[in-house]
Amino acid sequence: MMHVARRGAVAESGRFPNRDNHVNPPSVKWIDCLQYTAVTDVGMRRSNNQDAHSVVLAKSEQLWPEQGHVLVVADGMGAHAAGELASEMAVRGVTLRFHQYEELTHVEALYKAIVETNVEIHQRGQANADFHNMGTTISALVLLPDGALIGHVGDSRIYRFRNDKLEQLTFDHSLVWELQASGQLSKNSEMISKVPSNVITRSLGPHAEVKVDIEGPFPVQQGDLFLLCTDGVSGMIEDEEIAAIIANLPTYEAAQFIVDLANIRGGSDNSTVIVGLAAGEQITTREQTDDEEELEPVPVRRAHPAFWISTMLLMLVAFFVKEKVGWLYGLPLAIISLLTLGAGIWHGRSYR
Repeated sequence: MMHVARRGAVAESGRFPNRDNHVNPPSVKWIDCLQYTAVTDVGMRRSNNQDAHSVVLAKSEQLWPEQGHVLVVADGMGAHAAGELASEMAVRGVTLRFHQYEELTHVEALYKAIVETNVEIHQRGQANADFHNMGTTISALVLLPDGALIGHVGDSRIYRFRNDKLEQLTFDHSLVWELQASGQLSKNSEMISKVPSNVITRSLGPHAEVKVDIEGPFPVQQGDLFLLCTDGVSGMIEDEEIAAIIANLPTYEAAQFIVDLANIRGGSDNSTVIVGLAAGEQITTREQTDDEEELEPVPVRRAHPAFWISTMLLMLVAFFVKEKVGWLYGLPLAIISLLTLGAGIWHGRSYR
């Protein structure tokens, strides 16, 4: 199943999991092994949605070892409709080519799919002045028997949530992250605020050649949650907040809540998120390895359910008031709801 997001808010789900499936996953049938929700929104300041995403699941358990489950997000850049075209070409091209390169290993197929898609986008941009220098990020997650394989260019992100810890599995190809990685800028430096956060150092399309990061495969355990998002989400919501949201809500509520929260905080960009739950043991990694890269975990605090209920009710009232009399009266209620949620997370009680 593939969906390419365009204008406005779009939600897509594959099976609704129970609230506690990612804590104590039950035994499930093959069709329910991967439960996911994808939500995209144009945001509060943009007139068009340049994000795109796709979820393509293996047609059967027998075909899964070869096809895998493929989840992709992309964030387009360019004037006119160039960004929309670039991101759409990226998600369609990478998914299609990955499945076409059957003679290659999965790592080789994913790498080649991204490289060849870059060439296609670049050539399209060169052929039409309106699309010149169009580009897009790409973050692709492929769930296979060997584990979770990732192909990545740009600053869209892929996270894994396991045992109350959120881990970012991708490296942002942004000016800020590159300066930090090279040692020219420390995380606590006052200069960080002076470096533009939206400048990326790699993307598909602008150049004929592109450097692709291939990560993994990372072992998959039953109950693992994977989250893919564009910078419209990661730029507005901290990792600790993302962890708290997906720890406390089922995937279909968590994905929508994350996008709504990005909009409440200004919605300066398009926002897209895919949340996927490895609910069935059939798609877990059979043999765990000791070679997995050590990642810096983000601890999460769970809030009492009363805080979540209060927050959701206040947000609903805020949106209702906003529709009736405007943000002048609705915004204070929205702020109060977020403060309520923050108090619950800070309290840090654990509820399952």
